[in-house]
Amino acid sequence: MNLLLDTNVLLNLIKDPSGLLLSNVVNPHNKMIYVSVASVAELKSITLQNGWGSKKLHALEDTLKQVSVIEVSENLVNTYVEIDAYSQRRNPRHVDYPFATARNMGKNDL
Repeated sequence: MNLLLDTNVLLNLIKDPSGLLLSNVVNPHNKMIYVSVASVAELKSITLQNGWGSKKLHALEDTLKQVSVIEVSENLVNTYVEIDAYSQRRNPRHVDYPFATARNMGKNDL
């Protein structure tokens, strides 16, 4: 299974100066990693709003070099529908959920 990372995951990866969190914890099986262009925009907005310095900006760029950025298109609509229904524990294709209550998605989650 490939990985689609959310903005919050990327923020935590940027904080890891060793870069080992991505390879050892998040992606130990060296799968393809994707990031939505919406997450990239959200990250860059965060950098602007918080006045990130060159060290953090460099860490962001290094992290983004390790992922494939995907465009938001109509092709993702059905995937979003499935994930959103699952996060609310209301997807009819699933019976068992590893969480007891709904997990609300953020404003740019895909």
